[in-house]
Amino acid sequence: MDAHLSPNALTGLLHQIGSDMASQYSFFQELMSDSRKLAFDLSSIFSRSENINMAQAGHNPDHIYLPQINMALLFDVERYMPVFLKPLDGSVRDVKSLRKVLQEVDFHGVLVLDRGFASYDLAEIMDSGMDFVMPLKRNSELIDYGMDLTSSFMYRDRGILCGFRKHGNCRVYMYQDQSLMAEESSTYIKLISEGKRKQSQFREASERFGKISILFNIRDEPLSIYMMYKQREEIEQAFDAMNTAYSCS
Repeated sequence: MDAHLSPNALTGLLHQIGSDMASQYSFFQELMSDSRKLAFDLSSIFSRSENINMAQAGHNPDHIYLPQINMALLFDVERYMPVFLKPLDGSVRDVKSLRKVLQEVDFHGVLVLDRGFASYDLAEIMDSGMDFVMPLKRNSELIDYGMDLTSSFMYRDRGILCGFRKHGNCRVYMYQDQSLMAEESSTYIKLISEGKRKQSQFREASERFGKISILFNIRDEPLSIYMMYKQREEIEQAFDAMNTAYSCS
């Protein structure tokens, strides 16, 4: 192959590819043509360059106060492959970035979101009309830790209790991993022994041990919803790998 790898040749090629948005979106749409469940994530890449207009001050989980570029990624959870990537201004928040992505893709399946969406974004997500599955933060007001867990299943030799309650047009499933409950209980007791927690706080804290709550608006079985959540956890590794690759470049 007669490859031209000089800096000038590569710069010209990358500029041509990067500016051909029509071909990019055609390529992404072809990748997701058979997708039924997509995970959405927003990562940040930091840059001190003064020549990148997208690099702006914005929120990130590490609370790093540097100009950043947000990278929106869609990942097929069933085929385990990325199908869409879009750079966004660093100041764009999670729910706004999700809106921008959905405006540009033709997708009618289920979006598997992460718990990073702030509580004030939930109303917009629930009213958006999209099908979604999203784990909730443990301090979410939508969670009732006293909920009855009336059914169960096994996941990778781990016993899971589950129950649900309705919230408008959505449901909140609560899962309690019995192995995780024991681990969190032991960890809390260790903190008590080290003087970092009080024994009187144990009973209230124990109501949350091993429990995961998931908000969704689709009709599906408890195990299927839980599987989407676990697939999302595994895909986080791919998000981290992409972020590392861009940071190194």
